[in-house]
Amino acid sequence: MHTINFHFSAEAETEKKDYSKMTRTEIWKEVVDVLADPSSGMSEEEKQEYTKKIQQKMKSGKRLSSEEMEFLRIHNPQLYRTALRVETKRKALRQRLSHCKSKEEANDAISNEMDALRAMKDDPDKEYMTAMVRYEVDRYRKSSAYARLPEKREDAEKIQGKVKLVQEEKEETEKNPFHAYCLFSRMQMQCERLVQLAKAF
Repeated sequence: MHTINFHFSAEAETEKKDYSKMTRTEIWKEVVDVLADPSSGMSEEEKQEYTKKIQQKMKSGKRLSSEEMEFLRIHNPQLYRTALRVETKRKALRQRLSHCKSKEEANDAISNEMDALRAMKDDPDKEYMTAMVRYEVDRYRKSSAYARLPEKREDAEKIQGKVKLVQEEKEETEKNPFHAYCLFSRMQMQCERLVQLAKAF
């Protein structure tokens, strides 16, 4: 088997790999990693600067791009594991907030998240986790979804009750034409009553 030498950049590798000792699968994995590596052609100094840029982005709580995640996977496995953990938590937090039916419920969920962060204490990922939660909470509270929520749980339950009643009437109307006729007659009578009241003024 011939020895294959890949040239990454002027400072990429000081030692050439002996590909004659690798299986075809290992060689192809190496090729895929090289092609997928966002840092291909970067100097060591540029890689360090790019890593710092990614860390600053994580400290601001923002999501990393797929390119940034791939860079960490190849060049900084420890920070990559942290980024994965943060993203997993981010998805869970977003899902939890999306299921809240009132501002009161949402604020309780946020308080629970903050309590969980305080309990992390010596966790090495606490800084990144805290930044992410604060970023997501701020983003959520500025969203139209949060603005549309009723203030209290009781208000949400009343709205849900009305929605359920309307849905039940709709289903009953679709099943029973006579029910639809009665409903229409009742609405017609209400309209006539309103017209009479209007004429009285």
